[in-house]
Amino acid sequence: MTRRRSFPWGPSLSSASGAAVRPAPVNEHDLVPRALVRLPRNVDGIVRVAVGGVPQIEGVDFFLVGRLLVFERAIEPERPLRYLRRLVAATGMGTTRRTEKVDVWFGSRDDPDVVRDLPVERYP
Repeated sequence: MTRRRSFPWGPSLSSASGAAVRPAPVNEHDLVPRALVRLPRNVDGIVRVAVGGVPQIEGVDFFLVGRLLVFERAIEPERPLRYLRRLVAATGMGTTRRTEKVDVWFGSRDDPDVVRDLPVERYP
């Protein structure tokens, strides 16, 4: 039986020997960006990044390039409800869309500050 270990902010992975394995990071030059998130000026020393409440691993899920978080996968930002969707929602029928929000924790690990719902830019 393999023993599973988890990283502080990442997914739980294990090898056949039971030791924790972290996926090999991709070189940022080989990255095909799909979504960009600009960090506010007051963010310094990122502790943690989550997309839709799911923790992300730097070098695997995203890269920090200057003041940009670069994601290789597309992130669906929240879009405003149009007239027809509002009408359907008002009748009591549920309407759901895939929306993801980016949250960034920064500062000290003991008492990090958080910036929630950062705007996502789609990359062509």
